[in-house]
Amino acid sequence: MCTRPCNKCKQQESQLELSQTSMKDSVSYSSREINCNIPSAFAIDTGEILANLDLAKYFDFVMASSEVKTAKPDPRIFQLALEKASILAKDALHVGDSYELDYVAARAAGLDSLLLCREKMERNDVSVIHTLSEVLPRL
Repeated sequence: MCTRPCNKCKQQESQLELSQTSMKDSVSYSSREINCNIPSAFAIDTGEILANLDLAKYFDFVMASSEVKTAKPDPRIFQLALEKASILAKDALHVGDSYELDYVAARAAGLDSLLLCREKMERNDVSVIHTLSEVLPRL
């Protein structure tokens, strides 16, 4: 956890805040059984931020890279998250906003993956979504 506000922390907090409305609209435990977790490389306490944004209830756990001593793109962080969630890679979907650290890394670890790109981007070689509300229809 950062002890002083730095640009990296402010940017990461801002990214989570942008996702708040989409997440609340997208995830409903009453309509689907979904195991949601975050393998996080954030330099700040992701769990605390999720709680402050009233998003923690949508996640089963947060796996901080600092705690498990590995980070994306290392496939071990995905494997550890799969083990903790008790699911197989073929049954998982990873959603992230970094092509290399999320999309490519998750695929290399055997997971299906979606690249969250809030700006318009169309690529034939990448499964792209522009909002989190596009996740559930793809499950």
